[in-house]
Amino acid sequence: PAHILSARSMPLGATRALAIARPRAAPRAAGRALRREYDNYPEGEIAEMVSLYRAKGFSAEDANRVIGIYTSQPAYKEAFIDHMMVEELGYVVPRGDSAGRLWLSGLATGLSFAGFGSLPLWMVAALESFGNIEFAVQAGCGAAVTMVALFGLGVCKARITREHNFMWWNGLLMMANGALAAVAAFLVGAAVNGVIGGRVSCTIGPAL
Repeated sequence: PAHILSARSMPLGATRALAIARPRAAPRAAGRALRREYDNYPEGEIAEMVSLYRAKGFSAEDANRVIGIYTSQPAYKEAFIDHMMVEELGYVVPRGDSAGRLWLSGLATGLSFAGFGSLPLWMVAALESFGNIEFAVQAGCGAAVTMVALFGLGVCKARITREHNFMWWNGLLMMANGALAAVAAFLVGAAVNGVIGGRVSCTIGPAL
């Protein structure tokens, strides 16, 4: 189980990083396209933005004044492109999405999965050190430690995301989610085992 847990944590972390990066790819590509258009034909982009403000109810004078502020200084170029992305395309400019930060998020996800997921294994290993303990006791202790780990994970998530008023709720929600997932996995496994076991017994029975 330990090596399976380690192997599972790596693709999980990579999936997390890619899941964050994928939705931000379109806004970044749109920003590059708008930047090229503005560099090649700034008058057209300015006229388009003035038209958008006129459609919002601005007078021609006020619309030109607003856009004129954005285009009055070369230093305002990036701010104007960001503004065009929001007004023309409806994209919010992604911030803090460097490759390092994305993979750091993935690493945190993978380590969290490996760390919290290994707690039941440590419990079982500790019980094994005491000698011959019934499987039901080991399973019960492992399940209890798993629930505590899931609750702690939910609380940590709430602290990191600064949802201080919902820490206990996040812990309970994470614990309930894990419990439902475990029950669903058990039921699916039991159903598959029943189907496969039935087929195997039907195949072996006549041969015997």
